[in-house]
Order: sequence, then structure tokens, then C-alpha cells
Amino acid sequence: MRKLSRLLMNAGVISCFSLLGVGQASFAQERTNVPPVMQKAPPPELPNQMDIVRAFFKENKRMNRPKFILFWNRELSDEVVTYYIDYQAKQAEATGGSISAYGRDSTSVVGGTWTGAGVSATSRRSVDISGSTVEATRVDQVGVARMNKDEARKNLDELINMKLESSFKSMFIKGGARLINREMAIRTTGVTAKADEKINTHALETSAIVGKADLLVEIVLTPSFESETGLAFQANVVVIETGETLASVFTEAMPPTIDTVSYEATSNGFVRNVNREGFSDQTIGKQLAIDTMREITDYWRMMFAME
Repeated sequence: MRKLSRLLMNAGVISCFSLLGVGQASFAQERTNVPPVMQKAPPPELPNQMDIVRAFFKENKRMNRPKFILFWNRELSDEVVTYYIDYQAKQAEATGGSISAYGRDSTSVVGGTWTGAGVSATSRRSVDISGSTVEATRVDQVGVARMNKDEARKNLDELINMKLESSFKSMFIKGGARLINREMAIRTTGVTAKADEKINTHALETSAIVGKADLLVEIVLTPSFESETGLAFQANVVVIETGETLASVFTEAMPPTIDTVSYEATSNGFVRNVNREGFSDQTIGKQLAIDTMREITDYWRMMFAME
């Protein structure tokens, strides 16, 4: 009788919940806004930042797709003239012994045998050579050296630099930007230059920029222990015709990431492993481009609203 009574009671409870429209799955689910307790939660997804790229695409099109020229990890200096110096260098080398040279007028050999191209009497007063067998060579170099040479900053591993620059360019191009190659612009502008000509490379570079681009994008980067990416970036976007600064961005270019935690059983207990998805040199370069495009888009929208 007790078993029968218990069965009838359970049946009554289930019937009541059925009449109230509460199913067994809902009855088991006690937490709100989460998957059912017996269903595995979907894996997290990286945030999609293509909305920023599409917004840049739209505003860039409205601005008639201006031409960008990129200065990657180099600064546009304020010098307008290239300075040169004529030089003459002389070097004497000895093997198998020792050589010392002073002044000019004469040469003298003390001990041993001297073979090879010696130091001329017109360039040294005396040359003392010691050693059983000494070979001496003189090298004369005459030429012209450029004094204020603008070069890219060499403060980063070449492979990392290549990954950053290529991914930055790729994201800009996906946003519809017309990206002018700096080297090609300079080469085509100075195509008539002569080999023995002291070219004003600063003026040549300026002519190339003015003639072939509308906006200058200057990216300067440096390693940083304070940054989560290990790098810090300064991006400046300048209107070439007027010199107006359109955007200035300081960023660590940290891309969105997802940390997945797993545990590995070892002889010393469980070891916690963290796998960071979405972090690489390429994603840092893409994030730098996205941060820069966001600032440019905001500027263009602001100027459009002021019209």
C-alpha cells in the first residue's frame, strides 16, 4: 500500500507540472540565460572588427579614395637639403709582422722582407716594418659621402618587421585605400638622375610625395616593456597639400584574444596551460591598421558633420 500511495503521489506531482506547462527539461534548468545543464556551451568567438573596416571603406569612398603613401618605421625629417662631403681614405695593412707609418716623404724597411704593394713615398715620411716575412697592402679610397641620410629605423628584428608591415598594408587595402609605394614614387620621380650627380634626395623625396599622394601615413614603432604586445606605435596621418594633421594615434595595437585554459596531469600534479588565440605579429599589424583607420574615419565624419 505504501508503494502504491507513493507512486500515485509522484504521478500527481508530475501531472500538476504538466498542467502548468512546465516540462521536465525546464524543471531541471535552474539557471537563466545559460545553455541547458546537459548541453555543452559553444566555444567563445573572437570579436569581429570588420565594422570598423567597412566604415572606413564607406568614408574613404565618399572622399573619392585619396592616395596614401606609407612611411613605415621612418620619420619625415624637417631637412630640405642633402649635404655631401668629399673624402679620401688611406689604409695600410700588414700580415705576418707589424707596420707603423708616419708622415710623408720617405719609406724605410727594417729587418726581414717586405713584399706586396708598399706604401708610397709621397704618402708617408717613414714606414718601419719588423718581422721575418711581412706582406703589406695599401688601399686608397676617394669618393663622396652623403652626410644627412634619412633611413628607416633599425630597432626591430627584420622578420617581425616584415610581418607587421605586410599585415598593416593588407588591412588598409581591404578597406579600399589606394596605397602608394614610397620607393617606386621616388624612383620614378628621379628617373633622369645621373650617377655622378650630387642629388638633393630630400627635395626629390618631397617632389615624389607631392606629385603622387594625398595623405602621408607615418608609422614609428619601438619595443616596449610596458606594452602587452611588447611594442608601442605612433601613427600620424598628414594632409600633404596643407600639412594638416588628420589623425595622431598612440597604440599598443593589442588585438582581441581568447585565453583557453586546460589542465595537464603530471607526476607532480596538475599543470595549468593557457593558450592565447588571436595573438601574433600579423594580428598586431592588422590591429594597428584598424586603430589608424578608426581615427581617420572619425575625422572624416566630424568634418562632414561640420559642412
